Amino acid sequence: MLGRSTFSISPDGKTLAFFAVRSDGIQHIWVQRIGELEAKLLPDTETPPEAASPIWSPDSKTIAFHANGKLNKINERRHATGNLRRLHFRLQRFVEP
Repeated sequence: MLGRSTFSISPDGKTLAFFAVRSDGIQHIWVQRIGELEAKLLPDTETPPEAASPIWSPDSKTIAFHANGKLNKINERRHATGNLRRLHFRLQRFVEP
């Protein structure tokens, strides 16, 4: 993993979600249990370099993130099954006049 990293700790305090760039130059969300050495890449979570930190659901099971102008969510505990969902609205950029 290379490059900058923004992160978010799950509400239950057990897992860290963060963006990191792989050696191929693509940024993904990774998760790592607190106290463990190995991080796991979440599939289908390619994000642009300017993406904001991942956002946890209150139950610490789902991570929301912005990619390609859309808000997405993935169930962190079932990530191996490719459990990505796209939410049904587009995010707008607000520009001050």
